[in-house]
Amino acid sequence: MYNLKLILILINIIFSSISLYGNSDKILNLANTLFSNKEYNTAITEYKRYYFFNPKSKYTPYIFSKIGDCYKYLKDYNNALKYYILAQETYDDEEFYYKLSLKISIIYILQQKFSKSEVKLLEIYNFSNNNKLKKESLFYLAIIEALQYNWEKSYNYLIKYFNNKDQTILNLKKWRKELELESLKNPLLAYYLSLVPGIGQIYSSNYKDFFAALGINSLNTYILFSFLQNKDLYGSIVFFISTFLRYYTGNMMNAKNNSIKYNNKINKKNLKKLFNILDMSIIKNKN
Repeated sequence: MYNLKLILILINIIFSSISLYGNSDKILNLANTLFSNKEYNTAITEYKRYYFFNPKSKYTPYIFSKIGDCYKYLKDYNNALKYYILAQETYDDEEFYYKLSLKISIIYILQQKFSKSEVKLLEIYNFSNNNKLKKESLFYLAIIEALQYNWEKSYNYLIKYFNNKDQTILNLKKWRKELELESLKNPLLAYYLSLVPGIGQIYSSNYKDFFAALGINSLNTYILFSFLQNKDLYGSIVFFISTFLRYYTGNMMNAKNNSIKYNNKINKKNLKKLFNILDMSIIKNKN
């Protein structure tokens, strides 16, 4: 009885497979429809089902690329990368290869693997014969540099990308001038300035912590000298190690960290300004 059920199940699977194989185009159309409707998980299943029945199809690179797109929109970047690379390996066409290289570079950006993305983008810019792809690579190279706060490199890439778009170029030049007016802090300098408690805090524009650093360290210095004046060597050593050094070095690290926070705040503000310029340019182009 058990064997009969097993045979019936196998027969059903075989006939279902034959039926599906004959409707491969329907499976592909269904997958594309699901993709268009943003039903990415179900679309992945259908694309994989199509590939299962048609492993040697001429559409295989396309299938892999679409599966990669689905995973990208689902923010599963590792699987997206896997299928984009598979698509590259299954189709010997230069333009298709570089289109996928652009997709791969974007995934690397989303993963914050900027150096890997840069390698791919420079490869497109230097070797692709597709001018549109070359131009897009410039845009993403600019984004990579901006995300790392390398403003000058980002600016130069964007000037090449926008070329003769007057308003955007003017906005970028204005943004660059504003950058020149803002000076960043040197965290190491802030650290050593704090050998005199509070000075590093003033340098890093944190006036609130200046009073705390100056007050606490002045009080600790007074207490330490009181121990020494009373010839309490043991007490002075214990206080120096347990309290004085803790607050003195903490004051130095505080100044350094304040400088880093100050720089991050300025850089994030400049990044937001840049992205606003790019958003305006993209909206203008669409209209």
